[in-house]
Amino acid sequence: MEVQFGPNSVDEPNLLYKLQRKLKVFNTLDILPNRGYNLTTSSNKYGLVFVASPLGTLSAYYLKQLVDKESECPHVIIKLQEKPTHIAINCDQELIGVTGGQFLCVYKVTDFQNQNVAASAVLQLGTRSTTFVSSLQWNPCITDSIAIAFFNGILLTCQLNTSQVKKIQSKCRCLCWSPKGKQFVTGNSDGTLTQYKPDLTPAKTVSTPNLFENAPVEALAIYWISTYQFAVVYKNATDNSRPAVTIINTPKGGQPSCLNYEDICYSMGSNRPFYYYLLGLAQWNIILASSSNSMEIATLGSTDGANWMQWCQTDEARPELPLTDKKQENYPVGICIDTCAVHQLPWVLLVVSQTGLLTIFNIINLNKQVAQVCTPPQQLALPTQAMTTDIPDNVPTVLPQTVPQVVAPQAVAPQAVAPQAVAPQAVTPQAVAPQAVAPQAVAPQTVTPQAIAPQAVAPQYVASQSVAPQVIPSAAQKPVATMPPFQPTPQLSQGVPISAPAFSAASLTAAKPPNFQPLLPQGTPQVEQKQPPEIKPVPQGQPQAVVTVQKPSTPSEPAQPTPQMQEAYAAMKAEQERIKATKTNQELKNMLIKEVNDFQMELYKFMVKTKQTQAKVFHFGI
Repeated sequence: MEVQFGPNSVDEPNLLYKLQRKLKVFNTLDILPNRGYNLTTSSNKYGLVFVASPLGTLSAYYLKQLVDKESECPHVIIKLQEKPTHIAINCDQELIGVTGGQFLCVYKVTDFQNQNVAASAVLQLGTRSTTFVSSLQWNPCITDSIAIAFFNGILLTCQLNTSQVKKIQSKCRCLCWSPKGKQFVTGNSDGTLTQYKPDLTPAKTVSTPNLFENAPVEALAIYWISTYQFAVVYKNATDNSRPAVTIINTPKGGQPSCLNYEDICYSMGSNRPFYYYLLGLAQWNIILASSSNSMEIATLGSTDGANWMQWCQTDEARPELPLTDKKQENYPVGICIDTCAVHQLPWVLLVVSQTGLLTIFNIINLNKQVAQVCTPPQQLALPTQAMTTDIPDNVPTVLPQTVPQVVAPQAVAPQAVAPQAVAPQAVTPQAVAPQAVAPQAVAPQTVTPQAIAPQAVAPQYVASQSVAPQVIPSAAQKPVATMPPFQPTPQLSQGVPISAPAFSAASLTAAKPPNFQPLLPQGTPQVEQKQPPEIKPVPQGQPQAVVTVQKPSTPSEPAQPTPQMQEAYAAMKAEQERIKATKTNQELKNMLIKEVNDFQMELYKFMVKTKQTQAKVFHFGI
């Protein structure tokens, strides 16, 4: 087949795409590794949007709430028999076909009004669980006819009213019905195109174009434009090079030809198996193309329905999927167009990514000559009792409150105990007189004397919830002359040093034990008025007793931060930085807008003044 390069791309200012909204519709750990998914469709008749998730669910949304940025988008979720890979709605907008390869489940759209939704028809496809679907399409004219292509070459058609299933083994990889629904065409693994009748009888075969220097090619996607014209996406079957978008012309009685437009979506690498979506709008003579490895959605347009070229938009008017929260790229796993008139800009493009992000674009056609096909929806109410704002989710999340317990910056509070909060106690270490302990010094914990041998004894730490208690030194410890008039003062290992009559915030912070988070009140601490425990004097000749304050039993020491917690804190910090950067950018934009407005106002005043001056000059001249 003769191959030529297609015409160069042109700017089309009359066709614009405006980002309306983006929201999460599911969370999943599934990387969706298969080639070809279509997880979204819409019913223009009833104003509903359906989204399937890899978790085996199907959700129904109101389109009116999806385009409303203030709505939380409550929806209905039903459980499916298997994990879906494709969903599609039939030509009269009444039936939804759902399949994951093993079954074809058909639901009535009107059944979603009920509390419990069940499939109206379930057909077993008779394929192995490892065989995945590469294409599913309803007949554009016959409401109960559907065709399915599997990646291993199985081609299948179903007639729902008779429950008749026909299946053959072929080389198909993708399919598309003719505009009138009398035949359908398949793109094959060897690059050929085959036209079939509904009973799977082959009608015509189109040869393979020589696109990759005699290398074998395979078809990824196909769209039947007219009787003798197809849009086909081919790929080199021997490597992961970028695919090529082509227009195949097969004139009656003439030689077929191929126009190569190359990869109009500018696919980036091969992170996922290559696949293409071709979505045609016959009313406007445009074809939307989307690659499984590209965030950009391209447009092929024609003014006469026969000669096609790529239409380009400016950066602010181009449909492009946004990045994820982690600055990763989103790639499409489902695409559809809704023409229900529920918004000022009624044409809506909906794209679902592999991360579960639904992106909604308004399609704006400024050409007044195009057909107006939007109609208001019919009333259909989803059951209020079954509606929820939760989305299907199997991704574990780290609770946000666990992060501050480990690494929250406010753990070391800058407000230390005021200097007047703690007064030095006059304690005579030789006699250990049974004097009453000041309530400011000892927290209301249980204080018990313990008799120990006169060896070197490590003093116990004081609970950090209260002011550091007094420690009675043992005879084996050496006195440290740091706090006159006392001579023997115990050395606290990693404790709170007592080096002056009053504590300072710096000393408390620097000498804080590891993994200890003191809760220091501001100002003089208020202690419950309780009777302090009596401390009996130690008899002469016996080793002195060391008074230890037991740690509270209720709060346990915080564990070391886990990698998940550190990652969550890093994500939270990155989100804060992103919000700060966004706020800064917005402020800069506001400043720029103000400057522009001021300049325009000055220019306007200058022009008015100039015109007035000119009028005066003209008046005096006359």
